[in-house]
Formats: sequence, structure tokens, C-alpha cells
Amino acid sequence: MRRALLSVLLVLVAVTALAIFPSTPPNDPLFAPATCPPSSSCNGPTGQWNLLSYNDNVPTTTGASGISTDLAWQASTGRPDVVIAVLDSGVDYDHEDLRHKIWLNRGELPVPSGPCCHAPAADPWDCNNDGVFNVVDYSCDARVTDFNGDGAVDRGDLRVFADGVDNDGDGYVDDLSGWDANDNDGDEFDHRYFGHGTGRAGIVAPETDNTLGVAGVCPRCPLMNVRIDNTFVCSSEGVTRGAIFAVDHGARVINMSLGCTTASRMLRGAFDYATRKNVLAVNAMANEFSFHHNFMAVFDDVMGIGAVTPNSRNGTTTWLQKANFSNYGAHMDVLGPTDVPGASMGLLSSGLPDHAHYDNTASGTSSSTPHAAGVAALIFSRAHDLIASGELPVDRLALKDISAQEVRQIIDRTADDITVTDGTAYPVSSGWDRWTGYGRINAQRAVDQVWVTTIPPEADINTPDWYTLVDGQVNVQFYANARWAPRFGYSLEVAQGVEPTSFTTLATASGIASDPGLSSADLVSNFTASWNTTALSNGLYTLRLRVTDNRGNQGEDRMAVWVRHHDQDDQPGFPRHFDGSLETLSVATVDLDGDNKLEIIFGDGNGEVHAVRSDGTDLPGFPVHTDLPAGLPLTKSDAFVQNLVPLSYAAIIGGVAVADLDRDGQQEIVTAADDGKVYCWHADATPCAGFPVATDPGTSRDPYGTHAQIPKNHPEGIGAVPALGDLDGDGKLEIVVGAIDQKLYVWHANGTRMAPFPIQVFDSSSASGVDAFAPRAIISSAAIADVDNDGTNEIVIGTDETYSSPQPPPGGVGGSGRAYVIKPNGTIAPGWPVKPTSINPNAVPLVAQGVVTSPVVADLDGNGTKEIALGCFLGDATIYNADGSTLRTLQGTFGATGAGSDAEETTPEGGLARSSDQPGHFYVAQGAFADIDGDGRLDYFAGEVGNGLLALAAGDGPRIIFDHLLSGWDATTGTPKPGFPRVIEDWQFFNGPAVAEISGDALPEVIESSGGFFVHAFDAAGFEPAGWPKLTGHWQTSTPSIGDLDDDGRVEVVQTTRLGELFVWRTAGATCQADQWRKFRHDEWNTGSFGADTRRPARITNLRACGNVTLRWTAVGDDGRCGTATAYELRASATPITPANFASATPVAIAPPAPAGTAESRTFQPPSGAVYFALRAVDEAGNAGPLATVAATGSPCGCA
Repeated sequence: MRRALLSVLLVLVAVTALAIFPSTPPNDPLFAPATCPPSSSCNGPTGQWNLLSYNDNVPTTTGASGISTDLAWQASTGRPDVVIAVLDSGVDYDHEDLRHKIWLNRGELPVPSGPCCHAPAADPWDCNNDGVFNVVDYSCDARVTDFNGDGAVDRGDLRVFADGVDNDGDGYVDDLSGWDANDNDGDEFDHRYFGHGTGRAGIVAPETDNTLGVAGVCPRCPLMNVRIDNTFVCSSEGVTRGAIFAVDHGARVINMSLGCTTASRMLRGAFDYATRKNVLAVNAMANEFSFHHNFMAVFDDVMGIGAVTPNSRNGTTTWLQKANFSNYGAHMDVLGPTDVPGASMGLLSSGLPDHAHYDNTASGTSSSTPHAAGVAALIFSRAHDLIASGELPVDRLALKDISAQEVRQIIDRTADDITVTDGTAYPVSSGWDRWTGYGRINAQRAVDQVWVTTIPPEADINTPDWYTLVDGQVNVQFYANARWAPRFGYSLEVAQGVEPTSFTTLATASGIASDPGLSSADLVSNFTASWNTTALSNGLYTLRLRVTDNRGNQGEDRMAVWVRHHDQDDQPGFPRHFDGSLETLSVATVDLDGDNKLEIIFGDGNGEVHAVRSDGTDLPGFPVHTDLPAGLPLTKSDAFVQNLVPLSYAAIIGGVAVADLDRDGQQEIVTAADDGKVYCWHADATPCAGFPVATDPGTSRDPYGTHAQIPKNHPEGIGAVPALGDLDGDGKLEIVVGAIDQKLYVWHANGTRMAPFPIQVFDSSSASGVDAFAPRAIISSAAIADVDNDGTNEIVIGTDETYSSPQPPPGGVGGSGRAYVIKPNGTIAPGWPVKPTSINPNAVPLVAQGVVTSPVVADLDGNGTKEIALGCFLGDATIYNADGSTLRTLQGTFGATGAGSDAEETTPEGGLARSSDQPGHFYVAQGAFADIDGDGRLDYFAGEVGNGLLALAAGDGPRIIFDHLLSGWDATTGTPKPGFPRVIEDWQFFNGPAVAEISGDALPEVIESSGGFFVHAFDAAGFEPAGWPKLTGHWQTSTPSIGDLDDDGRVEVVQTTRLGELFVWRTAGATCQADQWRKFRHDEWNTGSFGADTRRPARITNLRACGNVTLRWTAVGDDGRCGTATAYELRASATPITPANFASATPVAIAPPAPAGTAESRTFQPPSGAVYFALRAVDEAGNAGPLATVAATGSPCGCA
């Protein structure tokens, strides 16, 4: 009872304080800036400068230091019915500055009771009658005890009501205050203690004016926290589930400081669904110093938020410096402050959460985005206040609210434009520009624009979508309306470039009567215009729609698309668009149907595996797909009941491996998915027996017990690409892949696990084991090779482990990662793991930690053992011997001179690196071995980043342009090749080069893609063939794949993009050329081993029987139609022979093959009764070609 009375007193104190705030500043101790003497400045920005309309602590500057929420609060501090959903890593919902702001679900929680309750009749859950339902309403409820022992009533104490029942029938069990959309349970606590979600909640809406911590952007708006993944690097399934949960449970704004690894049609549909339900979503542009397209910021229904910061932590001269790390580009909306104070997640010495932890410099666009979400909530709140008072009449409107599109327009229209006079280091321009969008958010101006005569019209270009490739006549569909004014007009314009200044009008109209029955939530287009691109040059074009009402209010939408005319090298049928993203690192080109033409085999963000023929059509039976994600409210949510969101399957990011797993002569396709399962299909699209198989379920952590494990109900995900190889010596192939749980898994071809796998992979000399609650993922794809020349294959793999020791010299800055050679018996080979060092080995969770890329192996010196090349993020590319000793570190300095990058995303790079931007640093690009110049020595190629990046690591300060490099070294000497490094446009995140001859000059090219819209091909001198580079217009993460798709004697280049485009280009390169590095991980098995022979002989197409004793045909090769096969396998039977019964037919011994193209003839005495024959070629690696069959009729026909 003492605790209950204390809680009531605290509520009374808070109510009293709110009577003063917002007329006076909030009393949160971190809110007010330090006071500085006149004519001086404090040591950098202080207080919550990001929220202020003034800058008292830096008297030498002018203008607001922040977004002017202190003035916006005079009009609105938010409302309890305007809920902000934070989709992130989870939350410390018991934090002292968040506990009273946590949204609670009336449907799952009982009505509070106790002597202090005096709830209004309209809301029995509001025990204390303060207009808010929160944990305080359970302060005197005898059922609620201080479960977590922190002396306060908080969400953690409400677990007493988690009864395992879906009480409100919404499809979610025990969703008391949010949802864990990753583990599909009702506890959204950040059980991995990652902290990112707590930090975002701690900026957008912590409790304000409570004498604790910080103030929030929207002080009275509740926080609905939805855990969508372990970190801000997230799966599309978790975000899809999280967005649908948030929409269905009443969120008005969705904050996402996230970057998804894939994008499915269901993910896109979830944000269309949010728009239909009038929910505004905002997403961080990301912190990659780049223009490439992150999910979900590139979605049309989602606002993209960049970051602005003081230009110096000390001696600030402007508050309007675009943060150097902040991504930019055509899809940018506005900027929010970064490096700001906020409530955050910390740990006590006991290892338990510190519920009173704060961060003074929460950084990244992750921290700028909550400012936009908070201001959006203030706008909705102000509109709801005015609607309730009758000052914003909605009776005539079908949507009786301000629309999400109007809120977006207000934020954009009222932003503080950043111009060249504002002191930023970027070449900004008046109005919208690629660096700062419409400018920095201004909360006061935004809230003040919510009035019946000033709400802007709606403007939305619906098709074509962002960065679509267009050609010829284009139908532009758009929506224009002015719901709050009688009439409006519009102008649709187009111009070339990201931020053109002169536009051509495509369509215009004026005096149109507004339609109150229509809103942007209807997702319809009410106007169309035709755009003829036939005579335009290739390039990026901006469509701009401006809608102006009769009161002079204006709405605007922009859409950037690529005009791409037919390339003379385009393979007919391509490019082809898919509605799932194509990150797929590994694209295989394999003949699945035995016609000697190669199918293009890949997985996508929809969880579908495609087999596309050389003419662009699907192989019959394909696509196949993974399983439906768990946890979807298929029978409960309007999203699915009303078919508003299309279904997709567990996403595939890594790609496919293709091989004859069981050596029966038929190909199998293997892939792994986000759901932690490994799938397998035969070439005819039927599932393999014993599949799918799954990783082990992981564990969650009870937030109030440092070692309490809660088993999960699902396998741990897989982001790596499966590799195939024979590990047990039985001639069949095993499937090898690492997973998010830091385990290495191996399955036999029949789906059973190979003992002793899975094993936990960790450095026992540096750690006592794997952290069960926060394991370091294995994203690295395994190499499989006989490393030590002992006659058995080993597994070579990296992990996301990072350690503070050893550190790179000089200065002892940074740390190191780990890479392993693992024997088939599960033991780590002597001398391993190796410990490559890094300036920053822990930069980005999951994708830029430790040795996240995949080692590659080759026998460099011809002694039979393999050398292994790998690197740690921001370390040096290094080649190790088989015993783990360092053979050589590849030289980071290169002495090249040139212009370097021009930082213009719409034009290709390809020149020499600037001499000042060195040394180069290895990061998360993949490597490849090849002999580029025919000197008989192998070279090594990999993506690097120039040293200028290190100077940009701070968000503020001057702008520095750094180079993205494709580097190449002589692997024998470690010195750069004469024509390398070459500058390319953008990051090579998980990209790797393919190496093949494509120009017709008999010497290979290094073919590489990046995030920067082009695919390059460099020869040994660094020059590109005619017609290269190739424009894709999209971010690419896949390695190009090389193969003769159409069996015409020339190879094609295959490339996929993250926005779902599949390109195929014809080349002059001969099919029969020296094998170099034709795809991701070298080959279709993804062995990562130079020289591995995985390509089978072609099918014999002209097998003829003469009489019943002679067979004639034309010899095929060792690899397809190239070289000389090792042997023939001939079988005879009295019944027709198929792949299924080939092994049971009678073998017939015949002489070995002649070289490919040779006319062959064999005369023999067939087994008694045999009239059917099947023949296939086999190469020296045991790869068998497809069957050719014939029946002996006794006729001499065809034997001439």
C-alpha cells in the first residue's frame, strides 16, 4: 500500500507539472542547454539542442539549433490516442523515462482495480481518470507486484496477466503492450540488450516534464514498441508482421530506423496497407555515405529521413550541416537532428538492464528519424484537437481525419530549407536537393499549418515506381486532390537529373473541383499523363507533380525513374522484372532440363526460387518457394482477410547452390532462407526427400535473470549461402552453411545431419563459449576444399566474432575478427582460427562485423596445399597458409593517380583512384582468384574503400569525398596489379567480382557490380570493352554470373538488382575458355575454391543406333561442350531407360571419349534382350552429363 500511495503522489506531481508545461520549458534535467557567458560558447552543443528554437549555448550562431518543438508544444504536446509505433530491436519498457509512456492493450489486460481507482464510465481502464491508460493505472491493483524489484510499477510487472490466451481474439497471444514480431510472442523487451529500439523510443516520446532524463518530441503520445529483429539490420518478414500489428492496433505513426536485407511483395503491401489505414511510416535513409536505395526508405508510401548536425562539436558555426554519413538521393524527404540526447539502454554491473540510462550523442539517421515521427504525431494530434473542437470540419469528408499524405506534405512543405548561405559543406540548392531534401524539420511551422485554410493538397505519383526502367511511351498515373479547399489545379513535369532546375510540362489543369469522397488512403490514381521517352537519352529523370489549391497551398511529389533504351547487348527477353528483391548473392547458370542451354537459377525476397531460360521464360514447374512465414494473422487481420496484402514466403538473401547431390545424374537446387530452413528441389521442381531441414531453435533472455533462458519456437535464421562438397568421402555431397546462432551446420544429401554437426564456432582462446542470448552470426559462406592436401575436404569460414585483441598497428586502435578451418570431424585445424585485425571490426551488426565475408582458396605455389585469402571489416586483405600462418598481407598503398570519384550517382566511374585516398581497406566485399594477364600466376581481386572514409567517421565536420575501389593484386607478391585499383560508384556490400573473357581478345576481364547502378568489366590494364559499363539503375549485391545460356558458343553476363531486375548481356567471349571465377564463390556448388570442377559435360544430342550393335554420336566435353570428358557410361536394358532406373540398367564397357566435337562410333555386342541404350559423359571430377537415350530398331537409318 505504501508503494501504491507513492505512485499516486507521483502522478499528482506529474499532473501539477503538466499544468505548467508547456507554458514553461519542461523540467527534464537534460533538456535545457548550458548557459554561456556573452561572447563565448560552451564546449559544443549542450542540452536537447535538437528540440530548440534558439541556440543560447552558442551565441555566435544564428537561427534555431533544432526543430523548434518548444514552440510547437504551445499548440500541441500530443494526444493519448495518437500512438507512435517503434519497429526496432525491442525496448527496455521499464526504463524510468519510458515506463509511463508504454501503450497498453485493453483487449489483453483486465480492468485495473484497487482503492485508488476512480475511472470514468467511458473508460474503466483509466483508473486514475487522467485520460491515459498506462501502468500507473495498476498502481494500487493487488494483483500487480514489483516482479522486477525496481521499486516502480512498470510493464515488467504486468507479466502476471500473460496467461497464454488470446483474450481479444486478434491473433496475438498476450500482446499486453506490443509484440515481438521476430519471435512471435507477446514480450517485446530487447532481450539481446542491443539497445537500438530503446534509444529510438527514448527520442520520439519519453515522458516529459517528469524531472527525469529527457523530453520527447511528442510528449503525450504513447509508445507501441514492436520488436522486429535482433538489430536494426532486419528481415522483411519481421517488419511485415510488425507493421501489420502496429496498423491493426491503432498506431498512427510508424517509426523505423531500420534497413531490411530483402523486400518482398508482402513487405511492400504492408506499407500500402498502412496508407489505406491512414498510418504514416517514416524510415531512416541509413548511414552509408551513399545514394543507393535502402528498404523501406525507397518505398513510395514511406518517408525517407536523413540527418543534420552541428558542423562541429566545438566551435559550431551552423546547425545545418548534412551529417556526412547520412545517405542522400532522389528519394530523400527531410532531415532530422542526429548526435542527440535520449533515453537509452544500459547495463548494470550485474548484467541486468539499467533503467536510468541516457545517451548524450545518439547518432545516425536512426536518431534523426524519430524527430520526423514525433512531429508527424504532433500534426495528427493538432488535427484531432481541432476536429474535436469543430474547428477542422470533417463532415463532408469520406476520410474524417487529416490524411497521412497531408501530414507528409506538411512536414515537407514547412521544413527549413538549407541553402548555400547556411554554411553546410555540401553543394545544396534552394528548394529540394539531393543532399538535404526539403530541409530540416520545423515542428512549429508544421503544427501551425494544421488549419482548415492551410492544409496542403495531396500529390502522389503512383506509377511508374521509384527507379523503374522505362522506354518508349510511358503512362504516368497520379493522384491529385485538395480535400480542404473547393478547387485545385496540377502540373506534372519532367526533367533529366536528380535535381534539375528546368522542367518540361507533361500535363496541367486548373479549376478542378475537389473530391471530398476521395483521399490518398484510397490508393487510387485519378489522373494520367503520357510521357514519350523515345527520343530521350539514357539517364535518370525526375517526375514532379505539383498540386495547388485555390487558396495558394501547394503539395508536391517527386519520382525518379531511369530511361533505359534497348542495349545492343541485351539478350532477348531481358531485362525482366520480378516483384521480389534480388539480393541473391549466388546466381547459378546450370542446364536443368538437358537441352544444353543454361537456366538462370536464383532466389528472391519473396522466398521464390526461379529457373529462367535463356529467352526469359520460366522453366516449367518454377518458381518454387519456401514456407510461409510463421506468425501471420491470416484469419484475423484485414490485411489478409480482405486480401489487401499479398502473401510471400520466407525470404532468400544468400542464393542457391546447384549440384547432383546424390550423384544420380540429376541436378538439385539448394537454398537457405530467413526462416532458418534449408530447402532442396530436383530439376523438375519437385521437393527433395527429407527437406526442408532446419537450424536449432535459439533462446530468448528473461530481462530479470542474467542466465534465464526462454526457448524460442522457431529455428534461427540463415543469411549465408549454402556450399556443397563431399566431406565424408562417400562420393555424395554434403550441404554446409552457418547460421545466426553462431553454429555451423552440415547435412547429408538425404537431409540427415552429419555428425558431429552442428558445432558452435568460437575462439576458445578468447572466449569461454557462445553467448546464448546474443550469438555472433555466421554470415560468411563456407569454402570447401582439401586445404592441407590430406585427401579430405575441410571447411573454411569466418564469423561475426570481434575481439579487442589483437589490434592493428599503429596506435592500438580497433580489434580483430576470426576465421577458421574446420575438419570433417568438427575439430578446428591446427593453427586456426586466424585473427585478422581491423580499425573498426564491429561497425554494423550482422553485416559489417568481424570476418563477415567469405574466404576463398587456391593453390598459389603448386605444392598441393591451399592458400586462403580473407579480411576483416576495415582491415587488410591477407593470404594465409594452410597451417594458419600469414603468407602475406596485400599492399594497401597503390600509388595510382587520377581524378577519383566524382560523387555523381547518375554517371559511371571507372577511372584510377586518387593518390591521396590510400591505403585502401578491405571491408565486406567478396574476393576472387584469377589469372587476369595470362602470366601463369594467380591474382586476387576484391572491393575496398579508400582511406578518406576514416576522416568521415564523425557525423559532423567538413565533407570529404572518398573512393570506392575494385582492387587487384598479384597474389604471389602482394603488390597491386598495374591497372588497379579502379574507382567504381559505390559500396560493394557482399558483391564480388566474376572473372571471364567477354571481349573476344582471349584475355579475361574482371566484372564487378556495386550499389552504384552500373556493372563494370576491366581488363588487366584497367580498360573496359566497348559497350561497358552496363547501366542497371539499381543497387546490386549479387556477383555477376557468366555462362553460355543459349548454347551459341558465346558467354552471357547475368546480373540481378535489389529492386527486382534481372539483366542478361551477350558478349564476344568464347564459351570454351580457361576457367577463372565465373560467379559468386567460383562455381555452382559455391566452393570458393579456384580450380574446383563442378560443371558437368553436355548432353549428347545426336545419339543414333545402327542395327543393334553400333552407336554413333558427336563427342561432348568435360565442361559442357568444352574439353575432353574422362569416360562414358553406357547402359542397356530391355525397357526404356530413365534417370530413375539408369543405375539398374546393364553397364556396357566402351572406350573413353575423344575431344569435344569429334564424331564417335562404338560397335559392341549388347546384353541379351537389350534394345534401349542410355549414354552420358563423365568428367574427371565424377560429374555426369544428362542422359542421351536411343532404341535399337535394327534399321541402318541414320548411320551414314
